Amino acid sequence: MWNLCVYLSFLLFVGIIEANEDIRQIASFPGFAENIAIRSNADILVTSLTSPSIRSMNSKKPEGLSILPPIPGANGISGIAEVQHEVFAIAAGIWNITARRGTNASVWTVNFQNTPDTEPALKKIVDIPETTALNGLAAIPGGRIVLGADSALGAIYAIDTKTRKYSIAIQDSSLAPKGPAPALGVNGIKIRGSYLYFTNSGTGLFGRIPISRTGKATGPVQTISQFFGSTFSAIDDFDLDEHGNAWVSFHSYTIFKVDSQGNQQVAVNMSDMSLDPTSVALGRGSPKERSTLYASTNILGDTITGVIAAVNLSSLPL
Repeated sequence: MWNLCVYLSFLLFVGIIEANEDIRQIASFPGFAENIAIRSNADILVTSLTSPSIRSMNSKKPEGLSILPPIPGANGISGIAEVQHEVFAIAAGIWNITARRGTNASVWTVNFQNTPDTEPALKKIVDIPETTALNGLAAIPGGRIVLGADSALGAIYAIDTKTRKYSIAIQDSSLAPKGPAPALGVNGIKIRGSYLYFTNSGTGLFGRIPISRTGKATGPVQTISQFFGSTFSAIDDFDLDEHGNAWVSFHSYTIFKVDSQGNQQVAVNMSDMSLDPTSVALGRGSPKERSTLYASTNILGDTITGVIAAVNLSSLPL
């Protein structure tokens, strides 16, 4: 039975079996897809916990992926966030995906401002050796501070990309994992207005914290929505749209829509495609791109295949 399931997944993957037209697989690569971001030109960037290189592709011409130069001293990349126009911060390290922990963590920037004339410029910002699960990243708009989620410690680091100094800005029980490794706590983070939005994979909490310009909490944690959470069935990364909705990836095979009132609705079920999402990002640019939700997903098995999927939000019955 397992071999049959793998074979059917392969047929679907190569396009022999027609998939739901609202969900398209647009690229794939060997290894574990972790996080996704969209450039201002609508190109897609995907990180992997099993590769020190970012994958990049043109969303309008998805003929294949290009592989950017590797991050020295790393075997995987977790979080990614745009800190200024066409400059992205990334979190790299030595990852063990079974243990869900990463050592030798460092934060870098990848500068695309001079591409395509040159390769994107890599710059190391800082090492954070004490963290063992530096995960999602988010940049405070208009500043130089990048926030990083430590999924093991249950804390938010503030990293100054100019002074290259860092410190713990927020540590709270609502961010902590539920139990020892491989449990994860705070995972995905995003900033909207004066709030830091977050998911806690272990407790299933989707919440927000009012923050200052330096990333410090200015008020208590607010619960937006509560999911069922466990070690192997949990919310992961997410994105926020202009209407106040959150699009939340959920293990296994699901993307939820959560409105501003905290109401949950299954937006996408990927079980028939064997795609397990880890992160999502809304397209940028044209109206068509802005109504497309891109997801970093994985086909799991004896080997892991990372897949970039595109969801047509305008066709969903929501």
